[in-house]
Amino acid sequence: MDSVTEFAKMFRERENKHYAGPQIGVVVELAPYSIKISLDNQILLTKKQLIIPDKLINATAGVFQLQLGDEVILIPSTDEQIYFLIDKVVRI
Repeated sequence: MDSVTEFAKMFRERENKHYAGPQIGVVVELAPYSIKISLDNQILLTKKQLIIPDKLINATAGVFQLQLGDEVILIPSTDEQIYFLIDKVVRI
């Protein structure tokens, strides 16, 4: 493969990155200053991988305003290493 073709291939791969979009996670573990959220029973996110809004945590006590089994909206960063926890959701 010549260098021009290889260069074009690299651009194509770069532009077609998979983006997961918003996802629903389930709170599977809660303790003061600790939380774990499951994504599709395959990925387990810990507090180090989560950005959590202050309305969902009492920072001085480390208590989350969530319960086990709660569903939450998560938006991944572009590299999917960090997830932004947007809010708790309910199904009706």
